[in-house]
Parts: sequence; C-alpha cells; structure tokens
Amino acid sequence: MTDDIRWNIVGDQLVEGKDSLAKVLGRMKDEKVAELSIRHIATHGKAGAVDGTVILEDGKTRAFCDVYEFNGAKGTAVKEITSYGIDIR
Repeated sequence: MTDDIRWNIVGDQLVEGKDSLAKVLGRMKDEKVAELSIRHIATHGKAGAVDGTVILEDGKTRAFCDVYEFNGAKGTAVKEITSYGIDIR
C-alpha cells in the first residue's frame, strides 16, 4: 500500500495513512470469520473490485463490495479502498 493510503468505509469512517489503517485493522481482528464467499472479482487498468459475503463466528452475515485503486496499472501498491457493507443477518 502507499504511505498516503485512504480507506473510505462508506457510512462509517475515512481512514488516512498506513498507521491509521493498521490501527483500524487491529481493532477488527476480534471479528473472527467463519466463512468467506467471493462472488465476483473484476480488474481493469489501475482499479479492481470484489464482492461477496462473510459469516462471522457470532453468526452475523455481511454482504460487502470493496473497490481498490492501485498506484498504477501494474497494481504494485494499493492507493485507495472504498468499502460498502450491509449486515444481512
């Protein structure tokens, strides 16, 4: 990832920079995943996206879509992430 990475968790928060991203991910580690299902992965140029569902160990199910922007068409580092999530159970 780039040093100035931005992660927009739509409707929740905007995370800016590697240190802030690491802190947010550290807080998320308590959400244990029981199952991950990926429906689609698409890439084009310097962008990519993935959507699917995740079932947590506590039984909650979340549908998600993450859109990634890389620092170039070769995709060597993530520059920006936009995440959409909906709790469905």
